[in-house]
Amino acid sequence: MIKLVAFDWNGTLFDDTQMQFRAFNRALRHFKRKPVSLARFRQTYDVPFSRMWELNGGHASEMQEQNKAYFEHYNQYSGKIPLKKHAKKILRLLQKRKIRSIIFSNHPTRRITKDLARLKITSLIEKTLGRPPGDHTHITQRSKEHRLQKYLQAIKIKPGEVLCVGDTIEEIEISKDANFVSAALTTGDCSPQRLKKLKPDYLIADLFQIANIIS
Repeated sequence: MIKLVAFDWNGTLFDDTQMQFRAFNRALRHFKRKPVSLARFRQTYDVPFSRMWELNGGHASEMQEQNKAYFEHYNQYSGKIPLKKHAKKILRLLQKRKIRSIIFSNHPTRRITKDLARLKITSLIEKTLGRPPGDHTHITQRSKEHRLQKYLQAIKIKPGEVLCVGDTIEEIEISKDANFVSAALTTGDCSPQRLKKLKPDYLIADLFQIANIIS
């Protein structure tokens, strides 16, 4: 039985794929490189972000400057980004069913917390496990699964009681390694074809399909 749903933030609950795409191209232009199409962005999206940058002509040595150029654009508009369709509806259902909802993300905790308040869903999220201030490990390695595992151990939730929901290959791979149940959302940062290839437990096109998984 599912007792906790661990949501990714960007591209999953937060409908910012288009903004990430535009910010990524702004960073490419900063280095005088050719912008990519949205299809290419979704075909190459990956964490650590240095891997994706290199797949699109960049160099790992540029990542600090790349990250600055990316967020200078992203942060200008992030305050207007809405929730994904049916995000609030499924969070309310989970709360009604007494199933815990948490966020684990490569995004800074401070920024997520600010948007949760703006979008009026703070009370629907039990815990936000984002990046702490000054942490840039997502640039060169994966780390968010460690924050999640530590939290699950603290609250004594078993792997089979966790539904991991995300829009990228990262969450599927984390789920397989940890023996979580996985649900891959096809309308975010990775293409449906890439997600399907990794064979998640569930492939969903709408967040409210989670209702069928927890039934």
